[in-house]
Amino acid sequence: MAYKQFCADMIELVGGKDNITSVTHCMTRLRFKLVDVEKAQTGAIKALNGVVDVVSNPVAYQVIIGTQVSEICPMIQSMIGNQASGEADSGGKAGGNPLGRALTILSESMSPVIVPIMAAGLLAGILSLLSLTGLVAAESSTYQIFESIRLSVFYFLPVLIAMSFARQLDVNPYLAVTVAVTLLSTSINGVEGLNLFGYTLPTITYSNSFFPIILAIIAMRYIGFALERIVPKALQYFFNPVLLLVLTIPVTLVFFGPLGTMISDVMNWFFQFVMTHVGSWAAVAIYAACQPFLITLGAGNFIIPIYMNFYATMGYDPVFTAAWVISDIAVCGAVVGCLFRTKDAHKRELFGTAAFSAFMGVTEPAIYGVFVPNRRPYLAVVIGGGLGGLFAGLMGVISYAPITLFGLT
Repeated sequence: MAYKQFCADMIELVGGKDNITSVTHCMTRLRFKLVDVEKAQTGAIKALNGVVDVVSNPVAYQVIIGTQVSEICPMIQSMIGNQASGEADSGGKAGGNPLGRALTILSESMSPVIVPIMAAGLLAGILSLLSLTGLVAAESSTYQIFESIRLSVFYFLPVLIAMSFARQLDVNPYLAVTVAVTLLSTSINGVEGLNLFGYTLPTITYSNSFFPIILAIIAMRYIGFALERIVPKALQYFFNPVLLLVLTIPVTLVFFGPLGTMISDVMNWFFQFVMTHVGSWAAVAIYAACQPFLITLGAGNFIIPIYMNFYATMGYDPVFTAAWVISDIAVCGAVVGCLFRTKDAHKRELFGTAAFSAFMGVTEPAIYGVFVPNRRPYLAVVIGGGLGGLFAGLMGVISYAPITLFGLT
């Protein structure tokens, strides 16, 4: 209840609950979809105690408030009613061009999946430390039990993605998960020699790629539309679910499984080509230097499908995880420098909080609260991040889990 007045003020300042189509959140931001953005009082929202900054773009009206967003967002959803809870807020209805809508859905769908992936990565780091110090042997059943949590997150990643994409595309999430677990079943996943009505199916390990399930959920959406037009209303409740499954799964096995695998392979080939002929050092250095600018523009999530594809297919990420960790360390260092230089008590509190947040891997408070009003630290971040990325790239640093823990990956 500590945030009740804050939430009430926020709802009023964005134009009232009738102006809110949906509200969701990522790690540090409230993401509003508003009927009329002009009704939002941006200046007054920025002045609210607890608001770091506001970013408005065609994707969403975003209010940066820090990691307490996970407590604030559900309260706002409750206060505005279920019609704007954000459970299925995209559904292809977002404005803009088709590419913009696709990127919006992709970004909104991937964000929730990061939570279990980060948990798995953190657990992997803890287990590695315990194993290296000899407190828990890697061969022990205790180690294996907790290691199974990490392995399960990545093995069943298509299930998590199915649930998230289904909500965004207004598809029944339980049927979407049914499709995902069917593809991961021992009867299909990686099985050779399968055929469907005499057609020989390619051997695909669905646990190693998430593009097939994305395409399958998109297919479910349009197959569902077709069934609603064809099947009589009186029979839809009974027959539409089974028809949706028996149509989606064969189509996925024949078309979208191979297509999704091809997309994954092409993406891997492209980055392997760049790293072989140019060098991974360039990609790591450039991204480590530029990440704060991408976050400022609200485009930080574009790399999620890329590095998740690395983890799913290669088992490690040769570029982006190391780059963002280095960038986070550079951000933290720049803010600590600001902390030591300022004598203003209010700024010291802000800089201290932002530095700790960046140290833990959440840089939005530093970027919007420190760098945007004080542009000079950006230069330090670019130089520090770029040089750190260059060193990591030259040394061939890779990551086995997408997690930042006290500046380590």
